[in-house]
Amino acid sequence: MLYDDFILDSPASNERVQHALNMLQSQAAAVVAYLIDTALPLSRTDTDEVFVAIRDLVDYRLNSSPAIWRKQDLLDYTEAGDTPWVWEVFGTYHTWGDGRVFYSLNPKQPVIYSYNHNKGGAIYRAKWVREVVEQVSQ
Repeated sequence: MLYDDFILDSPASNERVQHALNMLQSQAAAVVAYLIDTALPLSRTDTDEVFVAIRDLVDYRLNSSPAIWRKQDLLDYTEAGDTPWVWEVFGTYHTWGDGRVFYSLNPKQPVIYSYNHNKGGAIYRAKWVREVVEQVSQ
């Protein structure tokens, strides 16, 4: 899943994206592999693994960061009428204690999907961010 405001600003590693796909295919409980460091509390900090499980009972565990999702799980966490903001907040509550595993890119690993997150992406608070859009339109 990728929203249109996450404009890629450098090449993504096909090998590392494939690693995320392989992880989702090999682990039945895995739901998502976020392709960025989500800065959410992780289950482990003492590992060099590419992806680390996000702790359960964490706000924004379900979020709209660039990610590879198991499609049916993404659909199952989505309710009719959800906006992205409602989906992140209330959808997260549905993930708590459900036995599913959400993975974030390990902060010790290089970025897989690079975008200007310091500016909030290409759209911030419903407005285009000039610096981000101009950078990719040149």
